Amino acid sequence: MTLSCHKLRGTFDKKISVSTNDPNNQRVNLTCKGQILEPVKIEPQRINFGKVARGAKKEQLVKKVSVLRGDGEPIKPVLKPITVKNIEAELKEIEAGERYELVVRLLPPFKSERVRSNVIIETGIERAPTASFYVSATVKPRAMAAPRRFTVPSVRHDDWEQSVSLVWDDGEQRKIKSAEVDDPELSVQIREINGQDRVFLKVPKDYSGTRAGRTVTLQLDDELMPELKVMVRFSAPRERPPARRRSTPAPRPTVSPKTGSSANDKITNPVKPPSAPATELNKKTEAGTDPAKSSKSEPASTDK
Repeated sequence: MTLSCHKLRGTFDKKISVSTNDPNNQRVNLTCKGQILEPVKIEPQRINFGKVARGAKKEQLVKKVSVLRGDGEPIKPVLKPITVKNIEAELKEIEAGERYELVVRLLPPFKSERVRSNVIIETGIERAPTASFYVSATVKPRAMAAPRRFTVPSVRHDDWEQSVSLVWDDGEQRKIKSAEVDDPELSVQIREINGQDRVFLKVPKDYSGTRAGRTVTLQLDDELMPELKVMVRFSAPRERPPARRRSTPAPRPTVSPKTGSSANDKITNPVKPPSAPATELNKKTEAGTDPAKSSKSEPASTDK
């Protein structure tokens, strides 16, 4: 039996189920307890800087990691080169062979929305030659459109217009140099309102463009974010579901207290009217004699 200890740390408990040919004990449950011996301990194992402003200063983006001797021999850590340009690390000795400190910094400016890397340390121990920890950060957008996109309604009775403004991460306003849309039937215009640039998108009444969406490209007066794209979304017409017909329930039978019969019985089992009294003609007919035929077959009697 082999137990994988790759992701285990410190003490652990594992449940093991064994099937046997003993009819009285067909399944036996065992508990495996153990302790993982770590040649090198890194605390913490993950560093998350959270959301970072694109224009943040280097001094504000610093975190520290402790590299400690584990359950084996003394360590001799060496930091391997980091391939990500926005991450910098420096190894400091606190107690030789026992305790070290790793200072991790993020280096602005940031061109991507995420910064992440696995930092690797050579330990100098033969049984565990390397150790690592993970560094990550999410870079806030330098500027965002408010609202975040142009939303064009499906039904327009006149020319339609909507505007967006920009919200900067540091609260300062910057100029919008130019604005373009990738459809010649649409038009955009920059207007300054209360000291803030706004971008207006105009859609003609009879516009029948694609529903795949269009893009408005803004050129900004900012070195960290010189360009911003704002999507144009065309909402699809809403289709109302067909109205559901409600079935009328059948009337419940009501029993008359006098007769004991229900009102529905009068409809489903109508009472036949009484038959008329039998006449002489009816009697002959019931007896099987047709009076019309008998008058022809029997001659009229004469008095002699």
